Amino acid sequence: MTDISRADTTLHMIKRRGGRRALVLALVGALPCLGPGQQVQAGESDVSATFYLWASGLSGTQSLFGLPPADVKVSFGDILDKVDMAAAGIVEVRGDRFGFLGEFNYVKLSAAATGPGGALTGDLRSKAFFALAAGTWTIEDSAARRVDLIGGIRYFRFDNALTLLPGPVAASDRASWVDATVGVKASFELSEDWSLKTWAMVGGGGSDLSWDVLAAFDYRINDAWSASFGYRAMGVDYTSASFSYDMRQYGPIFGVTRRF
Repeated sequence: MTDISRADTTLHMIKRRGGRRALVLALVGALPCLGPGQQVQAGESDVSATFYLWASGLSGTQSLFGLPPADVKVSFGDILDKVDMAAAGIVEVRGDRFGFLGEFNYVKLSAAATGPGGALTGDLRSKAFFALAAGTWTIEDSAARRVDLIGGIRYFRFDNALTLLPGPVAASDRASWVDATVGVKASFELSEDWSLKTWAMVGGGGSDLSWDVLAAFDYRINDAWSASFGYRAMGVDYTSASFSYDMRQYGPIFGVTRRF
């Protein structure tokens, strides 16, 4: 049972209380972008779609099926062979001042375990999904950098199903919630082809706290395509009667962007 529960927790994403300090530092680091007297300049409308791979690990605590919380610490390598399906992407629409930022991330995992002597076997299937829908407001747009404030909602959903044999004995767990989310996003032009993309967001409402920080270098291949690599950390602290999730997810991230 313990092995099955820990295999399942590889599926999700997110946080411990130490993540709050990381979030505060990230937001403080973004504050110089928000200096007074900076004027927004009109720019061309832009639509982009990014598909990404997040090679993330997990650490924190999680409880399933009303059981006591278990400590979790797994690497991306531990998770990889349990992934049945994964898809993730970001859509951004930018105007002169207002825009839209959307994201989805879906992972389906499965894990099997056998008890001592082979008398008991278990099969655990887990699904994790989160999505962001937010408006953006540009407070600076110059040749050197662009800075946007972010405001919207983030939706989380977790589904877990456990089957034990012989029996069979089956159990399921499901949790979903919505967090109001705010933050800041900035892009810095480093050269003609290279830029640095960053964001820092914090939310709450359905959860006690959720947070998300990102820094990635973007290389412009041509007018339509670019490739990026960087690092992302994300966390959430959520508790219900039968399910708790106090986790952080972190690791390198790689993406390909198509501009329209």
